[in-house]
Amino acid sequence: SNPGACGNVAAIGGCVYAIDILTNSLTNSLPVGHNPVALAETPDGLNVYSINQGDNSVSHIATAGLTVSAPVAVGLSPMWATTNSDGNTVYVANTGSDSISVIDVDSNTVTATLPVGPGPRFLAYDSHLRRLYVANTGGNTVSVFGADVNPPTLLGTVTVGANPTSLTPLADGTRIYVA
Repeated sequence: SNPGACGNVAAIGGCVYAIDILTNSLTNSLPVGHNPVALAETPDGLNVYSINQGDNSVSHIATAGLTVSAPVAVGLSPMWATTNSDGNTVYVANTGSDSISVIDVDSNTVTATLPVGPGPRFLAYDSHLRRLYVANTGGNTVSVFGADVNPPTLLGTVTVGANPTSLTPLADGTRIYVA
């Protein structure tokens, strides 16, 4: 392990840190893109994705070997990501380009870019209905996508209160809550 791999963060971008929860100690620092702001994990725990807002990219981290792949370019100012329940797709909310990037986990490439409302900031995947919900902070809306197909299809847009910043679907698929 190499806890010091990110020595000069200014020169290489940013870091994601691996912490051993049994010893409460840093085990690795992994160099990723500039200004990482969020992480998403596949359900099997084999992959973690760093959302790098500073260079509009996503870095793939293989958790078994703690290796980082070359960053994948996404839309402008990515803020959040989630994966589908199969773990084969990552969805990235791009606040600056009002879009969602769809990344195929096997190829580590963007396979689609989905337009959404202004300022998407948060998204969540509903494994019961296989839907993707997007909180569009700048537009006071939630975009609802059917994610049972690839690429996902827009099912509708719901107007909500000012500046939605988070949402969560109930496990039984009966409703979502929006903050």
